[in-house]
Amino acid sequence: MVRHWQPTRRGALALCRVAAAARPADPTPWVGALAALRLLGQPSSELSPVWQEIHARHPWRREAHLQTLGYLSPEEQGSQAALRDLLDDAIAVRWG
Repeated sequence: MVRHWQPTRRGALALCRVAAAARPADPTPWVGALAALRLLGQPSSELSPVWQEIHARHPWRREAHLQTLGYLSPEEQGSQAALRDLLDDAIAVRWG
C-alpha cells in the first residue's frame, strides 16, 4: 500500500521554519512558507508575518511578489483592495 503525503499547515510551515533557522539570511524558506499558505488556502491574516520575514531578507524577491499577488487575488484569499494595497506599498518603498 502506497501512502501519499498530505500537506498540513503545521507540517509545511514547521519545515519552512527549520529551513529558515538553518539559513537565516535566505528568504527562500519564507517564500516556501508563503507558497504553503497559498496552497493550503489559509486566511490572508496569516500572510503578514511571512511577508515581513521575506521583505526583511530581500524586499524585491520576484517569486515572493508573484506568490503574494496570487494569494491576494479575489480568486484566492484576497480582494481588489488587498491587491491595490500591496501595489501601493511596493510603490512607496521603491519611490517613497
